[in-house]
Amino acid sequence: MDTILAIGRTLLFIVVCYQSLLLTEAVLGAEPLHLWPRALVSVINSAFSTYLILFTSFRITYLLFFVLLLVESLILYRKPLIKLICVAQACILCLMCLRGIASALCALSLGVGLDKVSADVSLRLVTVIVSNLAELIGFFALLRYISLINIQIPLKYNLQRRYLLFWLTVYNVFMLLGAEVYAPGGRLSFAAMEHLCLCSFVLLSSCTMPVYTFRLNRAIEIQKKNRSLKLELGAQKQLESTLMRDAVCYSSIALAVPSSVEKP
Repeated sequence: MDTILAIGRTLLFIVVCYQSLLLTEAVLGAEPLHLWPRALVSVINSAFSTYLILFTSFRITYLLFFVLLLVESLILYRKPLIKLICVAQACILCLMCLRGIASALCALSLGVGLDKVSADVSLRLVTVIVSNLAELIGFFALLRYISLINIQIPLKYNLQRRYLLFWLTVYNVFMLLGAEVYAPGGRLSFAAMEHLCLCSFVLLSSCTMPVYTFRLNRAIEIQKKNRSLKLELGAQKQLESTLMRDAVCYSSIALAVPSSVEKP
């Protein structure tokens, strides 16, 4: 049973990774990859992450997976490092929060502690599969129904990139420090409801926190366009007035020349 679940999770996560790469290319504004490198990266990520989930702890799993995503991004995309770190951290945060929510719901429904869910390989794989399905749905929604320009705008400015990087780092460190709930016999192993609330809060706040920033950047972009249009309009009016003055001057000269010729 565990083998079937592991194979199923690996196949599912290949699709998740493929959609994640499509979303990453759209967010970064990078040149789309060809089919085979995208598929190869998806297979590598899926197999590596399944191995980590089966044989390593929660913290080690997502730390190593973050390193893998960052290295792959550096190889595949020629973009600033801070952009790549932001995107990789956002992916890791989403994975950790959704897995935490699924694990907490599983623990509450079975009446066991989170350490029991984490210790049981079958339950661990089931919660990861459920979280991957939720992530896949989220990626489809982002790619098809949500404009990505609101995400691309703040990544253009260094100050906003630093702001996003700071908060993503805080959230990820917070989630990794809270991984004690998965430790066997940990003092927080039965805090399933608290962990559910924590993961939900982090996920929702990490999604809604940048909304104000996105809207503010959008407003700044509109103000810049309006300012440039005003400057262009002012320059055009000045040019028109200059042309009109020149035309009047030339016409007056043209009228004055015949009269001056007839006087002698």
